[in-house]
Amino acid sequence: MLINSVQGKSDKVTFVSDVTRTPANAADNAVNLGIPLSTNFSNALNYTNVKAIVSAMLHTQHAEQMTAIAAAKKHIFIEKPFTLDTVSAIASVKAARDEGVVLALGQNRRFCHRSWK
Repeated sequence: MLINSVQGKSDKVTFVSDVTRTPANAADNAVNLGIPLSTNFSNALNYTNVKAIVSAMLHTQHAEQMTAIAAAKKHIFIEKPFTLDTVSAIASVKAARDEGVVLALGQNRRFCHRSWK
């Protein structure tokens, strides 16, 4: 969903790869979008032409991934939840600050309106 919401609609953001745990579920979409599909997150860190990484992987991997992305000196867009505990959240922010990369948290339903009672 993240890729489909952006790909071909912006001249500033283009997805160049998709990393997933379930390639069978994403294969048709990757072909339609013309981007390679991988199951190896580390490969995404090695793209020299990539300035940022969007991560919507397992919540339990967010902290580890943000640290790795920051170490690769790439900007980070991470889906919610940010991390699963305060300690890893603080460490993730510190890693991004130390490497001078932007760290952004996504909430894919932020424009959905709901009345709360």
